[in-house]
Amino acid sequence: MTRTNDITSATEYRNNQRAFHSRIHDTDRPVFITNHGKTEAVLMSPRAYDEIQDLLELRDSLASITRSEQEFADGKGIDAHEGIRQVAEKLGLKLDR
Repeated sequence: MTRTNDITSATEYRNNQRAFHSRIHDTDRPVFITNHGKTEAVLMSPRAYDEIQDLLELRDSLASITRSEQEFADGKGIDAHEGIRQVAEKLGLKLDR
């Protein structure tokens, strides 16, 4: 949820950068920087940014797993040994078997 004090104008931000940086560091909440009432940028801590990126990667991984499970259920999957054999063949590798 965005709080009113999380929103500031570009002019206010420019005039008080250190205070905003300290607040972001202390509260771990982002600041929405506006220009003529429209959000132009969001400033957040590196930790918050990394957390968001980690969540997005997890979401993408879970979606990929879900798709793979559905493909396998639909009969589109192959046995792991067969998959390894196909990859080795494409790469010109010889398997010990």
